Amino acid sequence: MSRLVPKIALAAAALALFAYVQPRLTMHVLAESLHTSDESSIRERMDAERVRESLRSAYLARLDHEPDEADRNAAKIASLALFGRGLEMLMATTDHGEGPRARYANWTYDSIRQARAVLEHGDAPSITLVLERQRATWQLVAMQPSEDAWYELDGSVLRRD
Repeated sequence: MSRLVPKIALAAAALALFAYVQPRLTMHVLAESLHTSDESSIRERMDAERVRESLRSAYLARLDHEPDEADRNAAKIASLALFGRGLEMLMATTDHGEGPRARYANWTYDSIRQARAVLEHGDAPSITLVLERQRATWQLVAMQPSEDAWYELDGSVLRRD
């Protein structure tokens, strides 16, 4: 029995390390898959519709009035613009790009099933990437732009004069 305890502790430590590293590895593989346009790998590691829906919902939640059709259309444009920026930043974490690399400024684990990574790239506004465990793998399921990203977007893509 006394020899079993260290083995159990070692197995638990290995499992904890794997759980800690797996979301980070998922983001690395996703960035590489985006560079090579590996569609099946991208789909396995990102629920693109959930990511875009999270951005649309976040845009509409920022409004101080009941959204109308124009607001819903603006939310679609905003979600596509921010989705594209997020993917560009993610791809900039690899060695394939020119110029400065993007970096993960902070990783947090909300639970055993959810992790967040703040992605920064030069002077560009940061974006938080939300990952969830989906069966045996992790998937990118949401992007949460910083206030600066929303402000920058409102000042460019979404002008409604």
